[in-house]
Amino acid sequence: MPINRVHFTDGDQSGWAIDEDLRLLRSSVRSFWKESSLARSEVVHAVWWQRLLRFTPRDFLGKHLLCYADNAPFFYASEPEFLRARQLVTLWIARSREAINQFASLGIQSKFAPYTFDPNIFHPLPEDHPETNALIEKWSIPRNRYLIANFHRDTEGGKLQRPKLQKGPDAFLEIVTILHQEGRKIHVLLAGPRRFYLRTQLTQRGVPFSFIGTETSGRDDVSVNILSRSTLNLLYNIANLHLISSRWEGGPHSVLESAGAKCRVISTPVGIAPDVLEPQCLYSGVLEACEIIRRDLDDNFLESSTHQQFDRAIQNHTEPALQRHLLEIYRPLEKLPSANHQWFPIFTESVRHLADRLRSCFPPPPSQFSIALLDKDQAYPAFAHLGKSLEKSGATISYFQILPSTNCVLLGQLSPDDPMLATLRARPEIVVVGFLDSSARENALLIDRPLDRCTILPSLDVLDAFQKHHRLPKRAVVFPLEMLPKAPGHSAISHPLIIPVDTPWAADQIFFALAEGRPVFYPADSHYGWLVWFGGLPYSSPSELNQHLSNFPSQAPLLARMLPENPCTPVADFLLRLFQICRDFPPSESPT
Repeated sequence: MPINRVHFTDGDQSGWAIDEDLRLLRSSVRSFWKESSLARSEVVHAVWWQRLLRFTPRDFLGKHLLCYADNAPFFYASEPEFLRARQLVTLWIARSREAINQFASLGIQSKFAPYTFDPNIFHPLPEDHPETNALIEKWSIPRNRYLIANFHRDTEGGKLQRPKLQKGPDAFLEIVTILHQEGRKIHVLLAGPRRFYLRTQLTQRGVPFSFIGTETSGRDDVSVNILSRSTLNLLYNIANLHLISSRWEGGPHSVLESAGAKCRVISTPVGIAPDVLEPQCLYSGVLEACEIIRRDLDDNFLESSTHQQFDRAIQNHTEPALQRHLLEIYRPLEKLPSANHQWFPIFTESVRHLADRLRSCFPPPPSQFSIALLDKDQAYPAFAHLGKSLEKSGATISYFQILPSTNCVLLGQLSPDDPMLATLRARPEIVVVGFLDSSARENALLIDRPLDRCTILPSLDVLDAFQKHHRLPKRAVVFPLEMLPKAPGHSAISHPLIIPVDTPWAADQIFFALAEGRPVFYPADSHYGWLVWFGGLPYSSPSELNQHLSNFPSQAPLLARMLPENPCTPVADFLLRLFQICRDFPPSESPT
């Protein structure tokens, strides 16, 4: 039976990218399906999976739940809450070729529907357009400088001087600093909220810039500095180049907005950038970006790319294209059996539903977690600092023993006949989270983990190794529990770490190298870029690796500055969140 009623969950209500996705989605679906309430809908379409965490599976009985991937799926793999979202969503909608491939690596089925933009808002303007002239005059933007623009948030919301590493503001800063110190006539153009990090750093380094926004004396400015999209279009038309330096992305929208305005743009090869931009507009490292900009300053190198990118954006990333793909996704959906209940079961279900929501709103304090850290022969050196971090957070920790009070276990490797496994089987209420670090290596692929409600893997390359052996854990998160703090004062670096091709268990080597201040050269077809970021370089062939090694003495100081810091998420916070979420999952093995 055909279905025609859809409910849209809300965005983040900031008026920024996710809310724009919701607006364009509603507009695209409106012509062929009716929008309805959640209760009457047959399909629910979410634009942001974190909004779904307010619901339980019972809210979506008898409904298809579709969800946009608003960010890189590999980023989701490190979020404990994503495990809960995966329980709810029946179909993920990827917005780029990269997202399709990443979902496949995670063992998740997805369909494609493109990111879109509104060409009525983002479009080229005449050179002497009165509104662009007025904006230039209002903000005293120099006309005789090469304007390098960036309209992304560069500062974390929680701490307004900490850089938002996803957006790569440290890489942006290095690129414009190098060009400025070379005497290039550049001027940085910043707009949007939370630009505190770059504004502070550009001032300290003496790089000239203009900030289009209201000064708030260091207070969060999200409520005042989100610009209208028509104003953003004026800025794209003023800029000579839009520079995207993100480490990972779902979009970003600025790729399409730049293309729609025929503004020159270069980007790291993330998100939709490879789908829209010409190959010469993509870069992997700071020095490569500098070389592209130099060529554009000298020879107008990027001008020709704007025409192809404009045509590609109009053809593949506007509302008609989105509508075609959504119809292909929606039309095969069949009506599901609705949940018919008598009055008393409905009342009982409602009470349980309310209890679930209250429990999710008020998670247990750390003091209620009694966690045992178990592994064979103390094989995992990471356990010692993990236990200390958890104790500082207020949890009770025991090592290599299960206490009567134990309600959670972080499980390394135990032999099949270890008596503690028998104890765990007899106590299915204990939440078991498995942990594999790189010391396990290929042997881990042969280890059966029936007690794990979830398994923590050290890197995405290990996850790929499990996929190839068809032994991917039922639930897995990727998180660098082994990550060590970067040691200060390493200015003289003798040599980089080189990761050979087809080496999935190199995470521990990378962590120690980063802690020592050593850059990393890694295979381009691996996922180690998610650990190294700009603190190293990928290579696709022996000759390219040799070229990196030849250039290393001159590049070493820059690469050392770009080495990643510790993960933004504290280890203890990550583990406590994961244990809490895994409490909702049934035991993976029935007691014997």
